[in-house]
Amino acid sequence: MTPDLLLVFWAVYLLIIVGIVYYAQYRLYVRFGRDARAIAAFYALFCIVLPIIGVPLALLLIHYQQHVSYDSPLPQMKSIHLEPFFDTFPVIKHTFGEASLSASMNDKQIPASKRLVALTTLSEKADKQSIGLFRQMLSNQNDELRLFSFSVIESVEHSLYQQIHKAQNIIENGTLSKALRCLNAKKLAYLYWELVYLELADEVLTRFLLDESERYCRRGLEHNPQDIDLYLLIGKIALRRGDDSAAERALTNATALDLANDMNNTRFLQPYLAEIHYRQRRFDYVKAVISGSTYFRLHATTDPVYRMWRA
Repeated sequence: MTPDLLLVFWAVYLLIIVGIVYYAQYRLYVRFGRDARAIAAFYALFCIVLPIIGVPLALLLIHYQQHVSYDSPLPQMKSIHLEPFFDTFPVIKHTFGEASLSASMNDKQIPASKRLVALTTLSEKADKQSIGLFRQMLSNQNDELRLFSFSVIESVEHSLYQQIHKAQNIIENGTLSKALRCLNAKKLAYLYWELVYLELADEVLTRFLLDESERYCRRGLEHNPQDIDLYLLIGKIALRRGDDSAAERALTNATALDLANDMNNTRFLQPYLAEIHYRQRRFDYVKAVISGSTYFRLHATTDPVYRMWRA
């Protein structure tokens, strides 16, 4: 290339660079303000250092800087205006507790990882409601949720049967005192009942478990006829079988023992007596039991029942 052509090339190229500088300032001034001048100067130097290819690259970078989006840093603040978030709150409430837990666990819109965290938390509390939810999750389509629920139920069953086996070995040990064996008979009665209460057995096994629980209750009463807990458990077993007469006899015995020993446990017996009277349609007795009980007034879940029957 001759010196004249080279001079013409650089003259035209410098005019192009000047155009790019003005173009960059025009496009970037709205977004970057006075900083657009420094950016434009950078593009001028960029095009000089990289002749020819610098021009298209500069145009691409200018377009990128004009349209790229950045996360806005939060300034120091003392309060947050929540109105813009109101539209998203119903979803957050539904996910974190406003809806039924059973419905939330089967809601595919909630990530499986969050539902698994909820189940993990519930697994630390093996009560009737949580076990019922785990049983329901056995039919869930998610493999992780289904297998985790199965493992929790199996763990609870295994723990109860281990305790039953240990208590039976103590009872069968003839070298131990009768008092210790009777104490473990009471423990066995409650362990068998726990399997029924948590609904961890089918109908046939449930009948066997109820029979065993009652048998060990009777055995415990042979050692301590004043044990109100065992009479209460016998009443629960009878209610589970649908034998209201046997349940009423057991609970009446427990009430009499409580009053005779001034143990003040009748408030725990009254709900069961009210249930028996209601099932036998003796509504006057139901009203008398509930109206005269402090138990129903002191609990938020039973207070509406007290107010209804008192009226």
